[in-house]
Amino acid sequence: MKSATTAQRADDIRAGISYLKGRKEINGNRIGLIGLSEGGIIAPMVSVTDSSIIAIVLMAGPATKGDVILDFQEGSRWRQWEHGEWLDFIIEYDPLPTAERVRCPVLILHGDQDKHVPVEHANILAEAIRRGGNQDVTVHIFPGYLHNFINEEEANKKDKEGKPLNEILKVSPDVIGAISDWIAPKLTL
Repeated sequence: MKSATTAQRADDIRAGISYLKGRKEINGNRIGLIGLSEGGIIAPMVSVTDSSIIAIVLMAGPATKGDVILDFQEGSRWRQWEHGEWLDFIIEYDPLPTAERVRCPVLILHGDQDKHVPVEHANILAEAIRRGGNQDVTVHIFPGYLHNFINEEEANKKDKEGKPLNEILKVSPDVIGAISDWIAPKLTL
């Protein structure tokens, strides 16, 4: 559903978690979430309503209302766009009050060359989570990395070499390793 709001997408994730908890091969007490960009808004929304979520990873998660993010991305031209439910929600939703209510461990990742969400949002989110009383927050900034967690220099080089897009747009093994190293102990029984 293209026009689904972020809150509606969070409900979809809740439904998926409910499904997973009903599967005999899944330990419903060991579920974590990873969210990139808008998913970095959704993961906290879900975790504050489901205490069984044991950890969340926020990748390039916004720490302001969407109008600030859109100004950063598009300048003022987005203001002429046709508004719909999704855009109206994003413009008005402030992720920090929800972040303050997150109780599970949190890993926050951000690339310092992100052109979609300013890198300082990583620390703003961490401060909000800690302000709410959760001190189990880790921030990792990746130098030279873009919003989608690929190295900008490497992506530019591959692009100039005419490499296929699927070769250029792979999350760096460094990022996957950082997530794995952090989350594995959280998910272990």
